[in-house]
Amino acid sequence: MSDLHLETPQSGPTYGESKIRPQCRHLALLGDIGNFSDPELFTFLEEQLQQFEVVSYRLGNQRIFWHAQRLRSPSGFTVGKFVFLDQTRYDITDKLTILGCTLFSRNSQFLNTHYAAHEADLEWSNSQAAHLKKNELDRSIIIFTHYSPTKLKAGNSPRYVEDSSPVQPAFVTDISEHVCWISVQDPRTMKRVLANKKGYQRSK
Repeated sequence: MSDLHLETPQSGPTYGESKIRPQCRHLALLGDIGNFSDPELFTFLEEQLQQFEVVSYRLGNQRIFWHAQRLRSPSGFTVGKFVFLDQTRYDITDKLTILGCTLFSRNSQFLNTHYAAHEADLEWSNSQAAHLKKNELDRSIIIFTHYSPTKLKAGNSPRYVEDSSPVQPAFVTDISEHVCWISVQDPRTMKRVLANKKGYQRSK
């Protein structure tokens, strides 16, 4: 899940009010969960580490230096495994791998500082996918990003696909011609692009 924005009381729920009921062993929090200046964010993450075997965490629209040591229980030991996804490979099993990066937008008209970060994430994703395709063919791959990698209508809200303002290109980049998209496709099935984001509550 992503875009919980637990720092915005007007959108709700906030840090202490948000309760995630585990339905599996792994939790992926993929950006814009809360503010790093809020101690409540780390309390929220510690609660998830007590519930899940692995918590994968991806930054959102900001690049902030991550103090992983803050994710500790009061007695000083990490409970669940915390995986910080910043151009990170994490092998869940010997057959399943996660590749995680922010994948900032390339086609932004007002967030130009993200261009270099997008290129770096895309280059890393392509190199990892090419390596896996060549050396580990029996692996399945999940790629976690914060920004959308496709402009397909099936992978985006129609409201934003048709957006003629500069907003839509700032958060979506089509990477369908790149190695990281092509090489990980199982020819027996169709690739799945999933999003589970809350976002802000806005007045109509």
